Order: sequence, then C-alpha cells, then structure tokens
Amino acid sequence: MNIQGAQGAGLLSSQDTSSQAGPSRQEILSVPVSSGTTSACLGAGSSLQTDLGLLSITASDLLSESEKQLCRGMGLAPNHSLKIQVDITTQIMRGNIAKKSDAFSLFPVEPTKTDKVYDVLVKKGIAPL
Repeated sequence: MNIQGAQGAGLLSSQDTSSQAGPSRQEILSVPVSSGTTSACLGAGSSLQTDLGLLSITASDLLSESEKQLCRGMGLAPNHSLKIQVDITTQIMRGNIAKKSDAFSLFPVEPTKTDKVYDVLVKKGIAPL
C-alpha cells in the first residue's frame, strides 16, 4: 500500500505524510496503543517504527515454536520460510497451485524444504493436500 492508498483508507492524514521520511517502499500500518491509535511505517528492515519508540519484529517472532524448530532442522532462515509460505498462499489463492508438487518449481531451494513448508500450510488449513 502506498501513501496515497493509506490516506484513502483513512490510515494516514496529509499531516502524517508530510512528516514521513525513509525508504520509498514502506507499508503504512495503524497500530493500536493504549492511548489511541498511532501511524507506523514498516520498511525494508525488520522493525516497526512508531512515535512511541522502536519495536523490533523479526521473522522468527512471527513463527510458532514448531515452525522455528522446523527451520532450524532444515537449515532454512525464518524469513525464507515466511516468504515461501506467503508465495505459496498467494499462488493457491490465484489458482496456480492445486497440489504440493505444483509448488516445487517456484523456489530455488531443495524440494524437501518446500515440501515441509507446504505441510505447515496444510496443517493451518491453507493448502490443499
């Protein structure tokens, strides 16, 4: 979502955008806080910046404990696991993946790694068997 899209969605005011500085590729988020709602930018890095300070969010923070163990066992970085999950999910929704073997050609990793990440999505109810 770009800044104009965020303004249209009511996530940012024109005052917020005039004070924005940083990478050109930013995702604008509305983050609930105890005193209301604040605007935040999630840029190319792995941190969430708000007017309340810096909250570090790593890919590992977004994985369950069993997913972290799976990544360690396969030697796959958590951010790569998340990227594979997002890409497989996107392709399923577009109708390009109907079975597990359809996902293998999408990633330059060993098919066994794609296979195990796909199994995570099956367990979550996202991917078909």
